Amino acid sequence: MMELGPATIIMAFVAGMQWRKEGWGDHNPVTKVFTKMWIILEPLIFGLIGTEIQIDKIEPETLGWGILVLVTALLFRMAGTFLAVSCGNLNAKEKIFLAFAWMPKATVQAALGPIFLERAKLMEMTEMYQIGEQILTLAVLSILITAPLGAVTIMGLGPKLLAKKKDQDEDNNIDSEHSDPENDFLEMKTINDHLI
Repeated sequence: MMELGPATIIMAFVAGMQWRKEGWGDHNPVTKVFTKMWIILEPLIFGLIGTEIQIDKIEPETLGWGILVLVTALLFRMAGTFLAVSCGNLNAKEKIFLAFAWMPKATVQAALGPIFLERAKLMEMTEMYQIGEQILTLAVLSILITAPLGAVTIMGLGPKLLAKKKDQDEDNNIDSEHSDPENDFLEMKTINDHLI
């Protein structure tokens, strides 16, 4: 059976390059269609992943190790994010916010989590079912832990760590007293959602 995954990724990459050459930026008809489709498909993909989970079959030892690995990976991810954005023009508060804001990435886990179990079932490798179920369980566990934790930290830290920069131009000069941290947070969340 031929693998279409790499071909799909390459096709999307080439199409994106060509569209940019034609002058399409981030606001183009394709982006608008995919944004509308994602509104419908996002709950569907996460809902279908959840139907595969059998809570009564989760072993406590697997759960404990899974949480330990997830927390360790998140700490490394946050440190890596902080270092990755250190080369830019961001202040320390913005770097800390980004380290927390990029923590909840569940789309990859939702897409890749069931693949091993699906392949084991397709190839009738019954000895691999348990491993596939563990992988799927840990993928869903990472979604269940990082998504709410990330949302709470973004909402809590956004208004505290993000502030508008003062314009050098006197016409556009904004006093810090008139700065709206919630508006700053919404702008940053929109940027973060676009990066996902």
